[in-house]
Amino acid sequence: MELRSGLSRIRATIARLLFHLLTGRYSRRTGIAIGFVGAVLITVVGYVSGPTVERIVTGVSVIPVLTFTTGDLTVLWGVHATVITLSLVGLSFAWNSVKNLPTVDTIIEEIAYRLRSIETISFLLTSNLCIGAGVLLATEDFVSADIGTATGALLVVSVVVTVHRFWIVFDLLLHNTLDEKVFDFADAALSGKSRATTSDYDVYLGHFFDASRTEIERDRPERLREKLRNVEKLLDKLLASDSELREDRRFWEYVYGKYDAIYRRSITQQNPELEKQVIASLSGVFWKTQNHGDPDLIEQTVQCFATLFIRGYSMEPQNSTTEFLLERFENAQNRIFGQFRNAENEESLEPATEQVDSLLETHTSLWRTTVEYEAVGALDYLRFMLDDVHQFREYTYAPPQAVRDARDIPEDSLEARKQEKADTYRDTISHLKFGTYGWALNLFEEGDVSEYFIEQVFADYVEQDFGSISKLSGMYFEMGEATEPLNYWERWNLDRELERSHGVASTGMASNTWLLRFYCTALVWILNSEEAIDNLQNRDAGDSPLTKYDHIQNRVEKIIDRLDSYRDGYPLNDVLSGGPSADERCDALVNYFETVRNELDEQEQDWIRTLPVSDESVDSYAESADSQLDSCSLRTAIEEVGGITQVETLDRDASTKFTLYATTPRKAFVDDGVPTFFNSNFLGLIDKYRGRVLEKLEFEEREVEAAADVPDALAEVVSEEDVALIVAEHMEVARILRDDERSNRISDDDLRSYFAFQDVPVLRDVTTEFAVVVLFNEEFDYVEEVNDYPISVEVTPGEDVDEWDLEDLPDEADIRDYVRIETSYNAHIESSGSTGVVFRIRAQE
Repeated sequence: MELRSGLSRIRATIARLLFHLLTGRYSRRTGIAIGFVGAVLITVVGYVSGPTVERIVTGVSVIPVLTFTTGDLTVLWGVHATVITLSLVGLSFAWNSVKNLPTVDTIIEEIAYRLRSIETISFLLTSNLCIGAGVLLATEDFVSADIGTATGALLVVSVVVTVHRFWIVFDLLLHNTLDEKVFDFADAALSGKSRATTSDYDVYLGHFFDASRTEIERDRPERLREKLRNVEKLLDKLLASDSELREDRRFWEYVYGKYDAIYRRSITQQNPELEKQVIASLSGVFWKTQNHGDPDLIEQTVQCFATLFIRGYSMEPQNSTTEFLLERFENAQNRIFGQFRNAENEESLEPATEQVDSLLETHTSLWRTTVEYEAVGALDYLRFMLDDVHQFREYTYAPPQAVRDARDIPEDSLEARKQEKADTYRDTISHLKFGTYGWALNLFEEGDVSEYFIEQVFADYVEQDFGSISKLSGMYFEMGEATEPLNYWERWNLDRELERSHGVASTGMASNTWLLRFYCTALVWILNSEEAIDNLQNRDAGDSPLTKYDHIQNRVEKIIDRLDSYRDGYPLNDVLSGGPSADERCDALVNYFETVRNELDEQEQDWIRTLPVSDESVDSYAESADSQLDSCSLRTAIEEVGGITQVETLDRDASTKFTLYATTPRKAFVDDGVPTFFNSNFLGLIDKYRGRVLEKLEFEEREVEAAADVPDALAEVVSEEDVALIVAEHMEVARILRDDERSNRISDDDLRSYFAFQDVPVLRDVTTEFAVVVLFNEEFDYVEEVNDYPISVEVTPGEDVDEWDLEDLPDEADIRDYVRIETSYNAHIESSGSTGVVFRIRAQE
């Protein structure tokens, strides 16, 4: 294997060297040396072989014997010098012409290498010197065979070299073979033979793109197509190679950017045929990327169709080539949909689904553009393209779920997965229609599209695609819960705001803003007869499609509010064509949705009553209570001064214990799909803890008349006792202490203390239980019982509570709608003497 690899490298090296020699890819000094060595080598070989050549020639009667006199040789020397002069002048003029060729400098340099002027000049000059040497060496009247053969060979080769050089130049200039040369250069770059690398490939493409621009400016569609076919050929060569450039996204962005640029230029020429040629070429690139099967390239190519589509409308709203572009795009769509249909294994299904995803994403750009430019014809075409796509119909690849279960068809089978994808795509198309029509209404409300256009959208499209309350409601709530990457409608409004603000922008969710307005507007629109209103009023709220969704009462409330606002300002009031008034329609809809909301509340309540108390919710509540306990600064101070020992079970009497009960709705403690965050501050619970701890640690009780008296009273204690820490009420008392002249700034993150009073750290506590607590440096015994948390929590469903205090429940309440929370704390706290002083502000009578 190593030997074969080594031979392969040797062959590649030899091929590269030969290519460099044949194409002149070497330095000027090397070129001069090659010309010099070539001339000298011919001279030496001719001189040495001259006598042999003479015997052969004289021995063959059909070959005439040529004899030269020394004078003839001198004349030939002069002729050779003249030829050299004329050749150099001619090559100089030819080179100046080559430099002016309509292409980029890189390609000019490539051509310069191919002309190889340096070695030609070196060869001719050296040949002339060698012929001159022959003249000097010829001392007899007739030239000897050795000198004659050498000079003759030099003369012949000089003529051949000169003619060949001129042939290359004139072939390039007169027969216009520049494009062929560019193909040669590109091939050499891809194969690694040339000095250029694949990174220069865009230069060769740029040559044809520039030539295409020239043909556009000259208004020559046929010639433009020729140049663009060359682009396609170069791209095909690249895709067929193993070059890393084929996967370089920036390179392909350059390619599609060039297509956008020349399409833009063709629009300015006001010639639809030019635009069609650019579109046709892009279509050709699509087929080539399809043949090579790279999903990323296919996605970029398909997206370029949208780029040209948008460009056309932005520059020429009445663009006449739109239908041609959509026809080519439809051809691409048919190919992609066909690949999805024909996928027979996982390897072919995965890229097929990626291509369908990219295609539908491109559709979103096309559809949005049609409504922004009121392009009714294009919108009709796009609707036709996605109307009842047979590849996405129900049960095309797999039967219904019940049949699958009966036939034991696994859920992960290819057929089931294809059907699942097809169903998703079918829903995505419906989302696209709903979102597009909603975006049209949003533009109308902002004054960006005409009343005539929005009337067409609702009369021709909304009524046809979503002609019932069930269809509208199902689609609106589906889109509100959509999580697929194609929920592009959320980006539309944000993109629009960013374009307007040219900076930072924020918008609400589409389902709460413009999609909500469209949904409500469409509901009013389709309720266009007394019969429709009667049917709505007689409809059972339990049969509403909304009842299959959970936790949507807030959204229904927003719908009611929006419909209620339409009683006075329905946006399409001026284009309603007969039937009940907007007020009548809104009244019926408001009543209906209020009934649905009540039905949803009852369903949710009945369901929650059946759910058990969630252990996760109880633990979350206990964790929140523990977090509040940890934030208690009095507890922090006690831990710092004397420490708190935690045990699973107390081995002595619990001198400090308490139990609190609370009643709360059951919904907070069941797993109903909506997470509950217990953000209560548990103030009563923590104050209960503070009171019991202060009681058992034997703090001396003192009173002050007002908060302003605290600093002096505190200073007296500090001066008399060994004070470890001070805990102050966090509002008024802490502020007064902080501003006192006896306080100074400190920073103790562990204690959460940021100032000291007379060099004693002060902690702030959120409480009304005391004004200030002073802790001495005294030992005490503090052991608490901990089962997961110091404060244990038990939650009991209402139906399992033995005795309810009726004052804890609202009137006519169902006990199943509530739970009782029991919080308890057990600890043994004992001190041998006073552990500090607690100051309280005397109550005002």
